[in-house]
Amino acid sequence: MTTLVIPSASPSPAMLPLLRRRPFPLLPLLGKPLVDYQLELASSLGATRVAVLCDSRPEMVRAFVHTGQAWGLEVDVVALPRDLELAAQLERLPAAFRDDDDLFLLAADALVPPLAGERGRREPPSEDWEDDQGWLLVRQGATGRAKQSLPDRRLRDPRRFLEVQLALLDDPAGFVLPGFEVAPGIRISRGSRLSLAAVVAPPVLVGDHARVSDRAELGPGVAIGPRCLIDDETALSRCVVLPRTYVGRLLAGSELVLDGPLIVNTANGSVAAIDDELLLADLDKPLLGGRFRRLLHRLGAMVLTVPLSPLMLVAWLAARRPRVLRREVFGERTRLSVAGAPERQLTRGTELNSSRLLLRRLGWLLDAAAGRIALVGNPPLEPARAAELEPALRHGWLEAPVGAFGLAQSEALAAGGPLDRDQEAMSAALYAARRTTAGDLGLIWRGLAAFLSPKAWRARQD
Repeated sequence: MTTLVIPSASPSPAMLPLLRRRPFPLLPLLGKPLVDYQLELASSLGATRVAVLCDSRPEMVRAFVHTGQAWGLEVDVVALPRDLELAAQLERLPAAFRDDDDLFLLAADALVPPLAGERGRREPPSEDWEDDQGWLLVRQGATGRAKQSLPDRRLRDPRRFLEVQLALLDDPAGFVLPGFEVAPGIRISRGSRLSLAAVVAPPVLVGDHARVSDRAELGPGVAIGPRCLIDDETALSRCVVLPRTYVGRLLAGSELVLDGPLIVNTANGSVAAIDDELLLADLDKPLLGGRFRRLLHRLGAMVLTVPLSPLMLVAWLAARRPRVLRREVFGERTRLSVAGAPERQLTRGTELNSSRLLLRRLGWLLDAAAGRIALVGNPPLEPARAAELEPALRHGWLEAPVGAFGLAQSEALAAGGPLDRDQEAMSAALYAARRTTAGDLGLIWRGLAAFLSPKAWRARQD
């Protein structure tokens, strides 16, 4: 009995944006999860049992592989704590796996085509496999075995993730790609709709039940994931669209990975969250969810402005009347350029030029009522500080818009002196965590407390 173990992955920080909606084993390659390719390989090796070790959302992996009967295998998904070394992972295997003398390890990020021959009737390899990045397949405990070099298909960063899929489109190299070829270089999967007029140049692959407008322009080198929607006048080349992503009108770009609201530019490694469901959206969420949330924030700010304005005015007068002017201010927002790359756009406006925190906070409420900022959201983050935060926290921060209460809490922290890294991260964690209605209500309560804090009545910030 041959047993194959796939250890838990330790993805690089650059890969974390692509793992927001899925664990590493379910990372889609040309519409198929990575673990699907690995189980096909395990079956061709003659393995009878496979253990998939997973330290992130193992229930999703378990639901996909079920019992492994689809591959003719007995598959067990083992949940692990995060950041365990390989030896510690193997110690947590079930006893039936640890006692097997014929135990092979397959690198978690390895993509290897199945061996040719009758399925399930091959002998395990007599040599270890490796590539430029190190081992791919090794027999546990064996020493002095011969080694065989294989092509490097590791998924170590978004750029390599894109390059591997485009290389498979050009040359499958032993892999069975999804769909069927309707024209040279054009593959269509079941239930999908694509007009050949939308293909500018092959190769192009369209996943299951995807929809592509006949006025879109695809190619060369485009992979559309299952259940995606590609709207009119979209122009993509050398791009990968991950499953259940809506790509809106007029988006044009190259060397991009699109995943829900995130756009990853593999040419320079930048990541941007697009807060516009008409441009990019996650189809697992209602398309009107973001607009409805912004409407609620505006209505909430309008409701709060009425009772809070007199209180803040009285507090302002009690703190001696300061000089009030309006000044021109500049800000930034992320948008897509004509070439499709994320870029920062300068915005200008006016605000109350007062050193009194109370007046500035009233201005934030008015901005929230006008829809310029959110009511509940992050305080702005300096790029230098952002680089010091954990990647998961930084990406979570990107997805939350600037909010009035976030600014208020940031000011409340800063009133005690300059913020250090821990305080900045604590302020970020209030909003970057998974959002719930109860959590938002708690943030509103703390934001109101910061808005009306007596310490701020006489507080100045020159």
